[in-house]
Order: sequence, then C-alpha cells, then structure tokens
Amino acid sequence: MDANYEESNRRQSSRRHNLMLKVSTALFAWAAKVFRGASNSCAQWAGAFIFAVALGAMSSVLAETDGFYTYSIDNQKAIITKYQGPGGDVVIPSSINGYPVTCIGKKAFSNCSGIISIVIPGSVTIIGDEAFSGCTGLSSVVIPDSVTSIGNETFYCCFSLSSVVIPDSVKSIGISPFSGCSKLVEIVVESANPSYISCGGILFDKNQQTLVQYPAGKSGGYQIPDTVTSIEDSAFSDCRRLTGIVIPDSVTRIGNSAFSECENLVSVVIPDSVTSIGNSAFSECENLVSVVIPVSVNSIGSSPFSDCPMLVEIIVEPANPTYSSIAGVLFDKNQQTLIQYPAGKSGGYQVPDGVSSIGENAFDGCASLTNVVLPDSVISIGKWAFDGCTGLASIVIPDSVTSIGAGAFAGCSYLASIVIPDSVTSIGAGAFFWCSRLANIVIPGSVTSIGDLTFSKCENFTSVVIPGGVTSIGAVAFYKCSRLSSIVIPDSMTSIGNGAFFGCTRLTSVVIPASVNSIGVSPFADCSILAEIVVESANPSYSSCGGILFDKNQTTLIQYPAGKSGGYQISDSVTSIGARAFSGCSNLTGIVIPASVTSIGDAAFAECENLVGVYFAGTPPSSDDPDIFRNCPCIIYYASGAAGWGEQYGGRPTAVWNQQEHPQ
Repeated sequence: MDANYEESNRRQSSRRHNLMLKVSTALFAWAAKVFRGASNSCAQWAGAFIFAVALGAMSSVLAETDGFYTYSIDNQKAIITKYQGPGGDVVIPSSINGYPVTCIGKKAFSNCSGIISIVIPGSVTIIGDEAFSGCTGLSSVVIPDSVTSIGNETFYCCFSLSSVVIPDSVKSIGISPFSGCSKLVEIVVESANPSYISCGGILFDKNQQTLVQYPAGKSGGYQIPDTVTSIEDSAFSDCRRLTGIVIPDSVTRIGNSAFSECENLVSVVIPDSVTSIGNSAFSECENLVSVVIPVSVNSIGSSPFSDCPMLVEIIVEPANPTYSSIAGVLFDKNQQTLIQYPAGKSGGYQVPDGVSSIGENAFDGCASLTNVVLPDSVISIGKWAFDGCTGLASIVIPDSVTSIGAGAFAGCSYLASIVIPDSVTSIGAGAFFWCSRLANIVIPGSVTSIGDLTFSKCENFTSVVIPGGVTSIGAVAFYKCSRLSSIVIPDSMTSIGNGAFFGCTRLTSVVIPASVNSIGVSPFADCSILAEIVVESANPSYSSCGGILFDKNQTTLIQYPAGKSGGYQISDSVTSIGARAFSGCSNLTGIVIPASVTSIGDAAFAECENLVGVYFAGTPPSSDDPDIFRNCPCIIYYASGAAGWGEQYGGRPTAVWNQQEHPQ
C-alpha cells in the first residue's frame, strides 16, 4: 500500500474517532491472526456485529464471482462488491451473467493502487461509500450521466486524480467525496445539474449556500463566496496547500472536520455570524497559532482544535453566553467543563476549582504538557481526554472522580505511574492503551469490570492484582503486556474475553478460579513461556489437564500453553480444537490428533515454527480456515486407509503415516 495513503488514512480515521484508530491498530493485529480465513472479519471491535447486521439486512443477497468481479444480486440487478483484477485501464462491464450492473458497492475498488483509469458503464446509478478510496494511481474516471448518487469518501486519497466531472444526473453527493486527492485542482459540475454547481473548480450545492468540497490540490488562499451559509463536513479537510481562508459573515455553520489537516493554515477569522463549530473542525492544523470564538457561537463539538501543536490560545469573546476562556483554555460559560486545552502550551497545568468534567479530547495531542493537577470538583474524565499526551509524566486524580472514559490516557507513553482512587467505578475501554512506561497500577476495589484493551500494550507492567469486585476482563485487555509475569484472577471473575492476555511473553502460569463461566478465543495465545493453565477443580465450565485448558468435559481443547515443549498426544475425548489453540507454540515439535477430533478452529496451529509432524488417526477434520498451519514447516501424516485425504490439508503437504513409527 502507498505510504502516503497509509498516513493520510491514519489521520482521517484519527479525526473521526481518535483513539479508535490507535486501539484498532493492536486489535487489528490480534484479530487478523485469530480470525484470518473466517467468513467474517473481527479486525475491529464492531466487525463481527457489523457483519451480522449486514447479513441480516441482506439476507436475500448471495455473493458470486465472475472473472475479476465479486458481486451480489438484488432485485435482478448486480452490485459489484469487490474487484480483484490486475488494474491498469479498467472498463467496468454493464452486465454480469445477464444481470445489469447498477451499483458499485462500498469499498468495491478500495486500495486498488494499480488502477490507472476507470470507465463506469451507463447502467450504474449508485457509487457507494469509499468505492474507489485509496486508488492512488487513478488519474482518470468517467462518471456516466446515469449516476444519481455518489457516496461518502468515494474517491478518498486518489492521489493521481487531477480533475473530475459530475454529470447532470447526480442528485446526491456524500461527505468529502474527493478528500485527500492531493493533485485534484478542479471539480466540474455539468451546468444542467439541478442539485449541484461548481465555481472556480469548487463544489457547491445548486444555490451556493453549502460549500461541499474544496479540491485538495488547489494552493494559496481562498475567499468563500458570501452566498455560503454552511461549510460542509470535511469540506477543506486535508487541503495541505491552503494558506489562508476568508469566511464571510453569511456563514452560520462550520462542519465536522471542515478544516482538519490544513497544515499550512496559519490563521482563521471566525465571523460573528457563525453559531456552530463541529467536531474536530480545525484539528491537526499544524501551524494555527491562535483563534477567537465570537459572541455568536452557541455550539462547539468535541476536540475542535485538537492536535494543533502551535496553538497557544483559544480566546472567547467575553459577551459569549455559552463559552468562556481562561488563559487561552476553552471552557463552557460556567467553567464546569474544560473543552479544549491548546496543544501548543507547554509545562504543567492546574485545572481551576469548580470544573466538574474534563471533556472528550480536551488535552488530546498536548505533547508538551508535563503534569496536570485536577481539583476535587472533577467527577468525570472524558473519552480520549489525555490521548497522545506523550510528555505527561504525572497526573493527580482526586477521589471525587467516578469515571474515566475510553482511551482517556491512551498513548501517554511517558506516564510511569498513576493512582486510581477508590471513588472510580468505571474505567472505559482502552483507557490506558499503550502507556508503555506505566510500571504499576492499583485497580481499586470499586471497579467491577476491566474493558476491552484497557491496559493493552502497557509493556512495562510486571504484575497485576485484580481486586475482588471485578467480574469481567474484556477482549485484549492486557494484550502484549510483555513484562507481565504474574496475574492474580479473583474468585469474583466470571468472564475472560478474547485474547485477554495475548502476547504476555513473560507470563509463566495462570490460575482460573471456579467462578469463571465464559472464556473467549485464545485468551493466552502467544504467551511464549507460559507452561501451565490451571483451572480450579470446582469450576463447572472449564478444566485443565497437564496444564492445558479444556471445556469441562474435555471435548474442546481451548488453549495449549506456548511455553510447553516437545510433542503432545491429544486425548480421545476431544472432538474439537479451538481457534488458535496451539498458535505461537514455537516449542511444539509434533502432535497426534485422534480420530475423535471432527473440527479444527481458525489458525489453530499458526506460527508453530518448529512443528514438523502432525499425525491424524482418522479422517480430515472440518475447518473454515484453509491455512490452519500457516508458517509451520510441518508435514501432515494420516493413517493408512483413512478416507478423505488429499495431497494437502490446511495448506501443508500430506503423507501416509506408518503407525509402527513413533511420532516426533
């Protein structure tokens, strides 16, 4: 993938859900391993859910393939869902197997960097969201006059696209259809179009009241026409060559991410007519130094000026009835909520008395912030509040605080210790994600659950004591806490999520109490020196034998400790090997699988780099993963006379097993 596209895509995602990108970096890496080859992608938290919803919504639609195209049929019309061709000059067919192609589906051509030009047939009426996003080599596209709808970010980051023509037929255009197209200098709308118009290569609605998209390839300053009342979401996003902007006093709304990543925008004057400034409206404007909020503004979204490293002050006009500022910091009028701290300010900061809430993204990206003192009046710390404060060495959380939001301290890589008071009852997902220097933390007894990714990538953790009130540990909660050598799971625990301790490479032993009744996929995978998983004998749902984790009846092998070495013979009671059960067991050299085993989960033996022989006593077990043994040097041996075997199984070659020989 093009490096510039990756970076631009990273920034775009960050803009929308700041932490979510950083969180899903780790979760994607984990899920891509665990669920690779599965029918649904769990690369992000909501992946499986979204997939399930999509299946429910499209229960009558079946995916088929013809040549380079994967498509589905809906009401006797073809929807192209995926292109897998060689690129170059692509002419999309007007019909597939007799069905007219009427829709280019979401992400159908996404990231096809080898495509140079696209001709869309006259049968197409809808171009879906992100349909051609990341086609970095795309320099020409012909949109026919049959198209009525163009989705969100349809041509996002098509770096080579310099010009595009919107035909008369288009009635609907989504958010930032051409955002990140760094060479795009003009968007031309045919004059008879009843819904849209272009002026100077800039896309507007027909009445020029809404500025929809400014081409990212245009350079210099720009004066918005005085007919415009609304600057659409992401209208100027990623316009890195924009050096100045004049907003007329006709404008009342500045949309979400409207000027985000305008890195050469030094100053902006917000007129008295503006009433609304959207989420992340000026985020990542790297050279913005100061901004004044006029009296008229009565609505400001979250993180309006986050990640602006040169911004030292946000000034609110005193007569504004909704907002205020103290020493360049943005608050609500009553100074109960701290909305935005300028990222260009350095040193320490003491939040004023009376503040009860630290808003979402309030200190986001404040890399020069070294310490923070919160007053006793603070009750809540919002989502991503201190996300990316890489210089933050200390923070005092008072015992008035009851909740810490998702990702609140994510990426605070210099933070070595923190005390969570007993007053805290809720810690959000990923709250301390990637706090790489955080050596110890005391989880108060008032906390009842540890969310997804809460301490993921806290690489300096050595031990964790989970208090007796905690009942659940979320997915990848302690992912790659690479120095974690000891963990105590209390008797109150009922649920351990997917990959909860994945990649804890110094963990040697773990005890699962009798109370646990739910364990997710690969909870201890890639724990390279883990020698035993012990389940208390009274547990009604799970058991262990020889340090290996099974369900209670030992019919499913859930997790084999990666620290065990040599060979292993699975018991005849086992009928199923769980997903990623042996994954990363680099010391496993051979394994005998009995005839009782009928199914093997995804990636069950992935990355077993010293596994040379796998011996099957019966017929080949079913599996949804065609590459169960990926990155394993093994040969698959099957019993002479056993039916159903071919030349390969699970991506590895097969051979007949002489059962007189002892397996390795």
